[in-house]
Amino acid sequence: GLAKKTDFTYNANGLVTAKTEAAASPLARTTVWTYGNVTYPGLVTQIDRPSTAGGSFVRRTEYILNSTGDATTIRETGREGGAAFTYDTVFTYNGAGMVLTMDPPTAGSADVVTYTYDPTRNGLIPLKRIDPTIGGTVLETNYVHDAFNRKTSEIDVNGVETVTAYDDMNRVDMVTRKGATVGDDIVTDYAYNGFGDLDLVTRPMGSLVDCIYSDTNGDLAKGRLTAMERKLNASTPGERMAYVYDNLGKKTREEMQSWNGSGWSALGSGLDGPV
Repeated sequence: GLAKKTDFTYNANGLVTAKTEAAASPLARTTVWTYGNVTYPGLVTQIDRPSTAGGSFVRRTEYILNSTGDATTIRETGREGGAAFTYDTVFTYNGAGMVLTMDPPTAGSADVVTYTYDPTRNGLIPLKRIDPTIGGTVLETNYVHDAFNRKTSEIDVNGVETVTAYDDMNRVDMVTRKGATVGDDIVTDYAYNGFGDLDLVTRPMGSLVDCIYSDTNGDLAKGRLTAMERKLNASTPGERMAYVYDNLGKKTREEMQSWNGSGWSALGSGLDGPV
């Protein structure tokens, strides 16, 4: 592999303040997080990352917080095409801290997105999202939740319903995107192992996502996810992301792999370090 490493820096609260990819190389790229609100020291107030303009320019994301820690404005600043830019997305909230309106950077109020919530559930559970109209047509997304506040139905702006079913352990069991007839339904099925971990995802066309867990890589790494494999069917190996842990159960490596006919081989370089 290329043997590139990613370095991390943390503050006294254990929060990431800097990440340097391809550290100690000409390709090094550093992203910096700032936690500048004294009342809410765990909330990010600024993120700086290298700008595509090059040089010392940065692309900055600022989070302007209100007295309850909600971001009332998310401001993007940077440089593009030789000129500086500033884009603000403005939010309002209800008393429960849920977003009521979102006004994107474009001028005017015709593009404001609004949300409504169930007053019988303390304004925490969404009922509807209303997007800006097109030619006078109201674009609504409607939500239905069960007695346990789990979303069971979502009807999008095109009138297409997606239904989510849960098992007795409160896990997603099946997601069905309704078609014109039952035969047109698009179904994704989820299966779990005896420990309650996600084991297999069966996609609408029959392809699979297979989750593989370890029982050998050190006592504290038992039961850790060691690979996620995407394949066309149960008998045809595909590509997978493999994970390696140390004896303390900490992930030390990620590697994309493909089946070569007799075993797994790496696709390019892996990622070492705290991932």
